[in-house]
Amino acid sequence: MGKILAVIRSSSERQETESQKLEMIQFCNEKGFSNEDIEIIEVAGASARKLNKKYIQMLEDIKSTLLNNNIKYAAFWHLNRLGRNESKLIEMKDFFKQNQIQVYIKYPSIQLLNDDGSLNEGANISWSVFSVMVEKDTEE
Repeated sequence: MGKILAVIRSSSERQETESQKLEMIQFCNEKGFSNEDIEIIEVAGASARKLNKKYIQMLEDIKSTLLNNNIKYAAFWHLNRLGRNESKLIEMKDFFKQNQIQVYIKYPSIQLLNDDGSLNEGANISWSVFSVMVEKDTEE
C-alpha cells in the first residue's frame, strides 16, 4: 500500500494529543497500514479558527510531506482536525484530488477517492456539508 500520513492537530498548546495519536494509529492499522508505514505530523497550538501561523504552516507541511515523500494516503481523526474554515477545507480537498491522495477521515467516516483515483461523489458532498457544519459549529 505504501505510507500514510496521519495528522494530529490541537488548537492550543495545553490540549492533550496522545489519545488522538493512538486512535489514529489504530485507525491506520484498520485501513491496512503497519505502524512502520505511518508518518505523523503532530502540531499543538495550530488554531484553524484563527488561521494562525502554526495552522498555515501545518497545511504547508502536509502538502510538502505528501509530495516530497510520494505519500498517496492521509488520515485525520475528524474533519475539524484538518480545519475549521470552509474555504481551507475545500482548498485542501482540491489539493488531495489533484494529487490523487486518498484521504481517510474517521469522523465523519469519509473516504475521498474511489479505487480508480476519481473523486467519490458521495464523499465530495459529505466533505462540503461537513465543511459548512464545522465552520458554523466553530462560530457558535
